[in-house]
Amino acid sequence: MKPQLSRVAFRSLCAFVAAVVLGPGAAFAQQMNIFAPPNLCVAMDGITPEVGTRDSVGIQRYCHGHGAIFRVSEKGVFTEVHAFTGADGSGPRGRLLIGRDGNYYGATTGGGKRNVGVVFQMTPKGVVRTIYDFAATVPDAIVQTPTGNLIQGTDGNLYGVTIGVGLQSKAGVGSGTVFRLTLNGQLTILHTFYMPDGIYPYMGLAQGPDDSLYGTTSQGGPGNNGTVFNVAMNGFYKTIYSFAQADGAPVTNLKTSPVDGTVYGMTQKEVFAISPLGVLRVIARFRDENAWATGGANLTTVGGGFIDYSDGTLVGVMAMTPSPSPLDGKLFQLTIADGSMRTLHEFKKGEGVPTGDLTVGNGQMLYGTNGAVFSIHYPQVPTAH
Repeated sequence: MKPQLSRVAFRSLCAFVAAVVLGPGAAFAQQMNIFAPPNLCVAMDGITPEVGTRDSVGIQRYCHGHGAIFRVSEKGVFTEVHAFTGADGSGPRGRLLIGRDGNYYGATTGGGKRNVGVVFQMTPKGVVRTIYDFAATVPDAIVQTPTGNLIQGTDGNLYGVTIGVGLQSKAGVGSGTVFRLTLNGQLTILHTFYMPDGIYPYMGLAQGPDDSLYGTTSQGGPGNNGTVFNVAMNGFYKTIYSFAQADGAPVTNLKTSPVDGTVYGMTQKEVFAISPLGVLRVIARFRDENAWATGGANLTTVGGGFIDYSDGTLVGVMAMTPSPSPLDGKLFQLTIADGSMRTLHEFKKGEGVPTGDLTVGNGQMLYGTNGAVFSIHYPQVPTAH
């Protein structure tokens, strides 16, 4: 029996938008469900399907001034689970991680004792507690403002990034960190970013089959256009690729192949694959599609992470700009081998800009956020990680 986390339920405004979804080798009609959150809490930031139910748990960054956590039922009923007060965090980002202990974990960019962010735990019954406040003293460092999704490593610890400061050294004051956090609140800085190796790692991390952590920086590197990096569990760091202006800056969470360690990601202009040795292959560029969609202006992707499937495809979302575009964005399927792209759903202007990771729920449903919460049936098998 599912616990009742709150008696305050909000009936959503549900829009059902018809879409034609083309799976590999077959065409079939599917319906996309879009569930709008309550007016006082617009713009959902991340969604995580619950294990064993058809409900999801989502984050809203600004609700009540400091953000909130909601449960969303399969039929689109929103139930408030927790409202942040500032003291226990403010401005949650990304989506919640379901830990192997059954609890949820997430981070806020502000709040806590010095308003520089916290990492929190939420039990299945909705009890939230701070497990690390970034106001805490780390020797020789000021660490603040966690961003991106947390991951749980193979060692059971939490891993994430911050964009604020880091270890002080001869190179000056850092511009972001990679950190490890035990579930009992012991934090270790694995790496501090400085301009030559990239700065401001806004997106979260991905762990490869060799246990290394992979991520991106939004700036820095030789071209000051961001980098892809690798951090070993012992903190050994290396930049494996530096983006040029022609590549565009990285804007999405990475995915790693459990087979060969290939890293997949997306910039403002392309979808790419990078080997663990740093060899980049452009799978697809957005230029041609953009010319059709926005009259030749740049197509910009916004934080849409991929799901990789065992049939050799990636499924992701992208937002479309500038405002003259007839679309807010697309849900797409990309074949890795030849770069062919199929549109699974077009988000019409005003329907909502798709952002954040896609996630897989029960019943072969894909979930994502576009200000609201959307779901669509997609009967393919995701690659195990």
